Amino acid sequence: MSSPIEKPLHFPLRPVRLEGEPDPVPVARLAEAPPEADEPSPAVAQAEPQTQPEPEVLDGQEPSQPQRDWSTALDMLHEAFEAVRVAESHNQQLEAAAEEARRLHRAESLAYQERIAALESRIVLAETRATEAETWLERFHTAVVEGFDPRRRASSGRS
Repeated sequence: MSSPIEKPLHFPLRPVRLEGEPDPVPVARLAEAPPEADEPSPAVAQAEPQTQPEPEVLDGQEPSQPQRDWSTALDMLHEAFEAVRVAESHNQQLEAAAEEARRLHRAESLAYQERIAALESRIVLAETRATEAETWLERFHTAVVEGFDPRRRASSGRS
């Protein structure tokens, strides 16, 4: 890259002035040294800020912009595009994995619902059988108690 300033600036070294102390280089000495033809005096160089050259105006058009490094801009644009492409690819992979997880969850949920329904019907059947078994057990108990009760036998033998 070339610098817009063709000639490097030269500033003579001066002692630093601390607060409350007088300037170690008197103004008179600065005025004594004749400035070179192409170089401003140190006092002027410090006082005037450096400005950029004015852009050229071509036939009433907008001023031309400073030369830009278009290849760097294109490289940065390419890197940004690549980052977006990688992020999009990663996003698609995550969405596919999430969809697969939803599909598996849905299938498992349906299988569990079917199993729960089958177990509930088995519970109803088992409760029905238990109630029926209790009824038969009460009948057997009553028959045994009544069949071996001595008072009952005595009353049936006298009749």
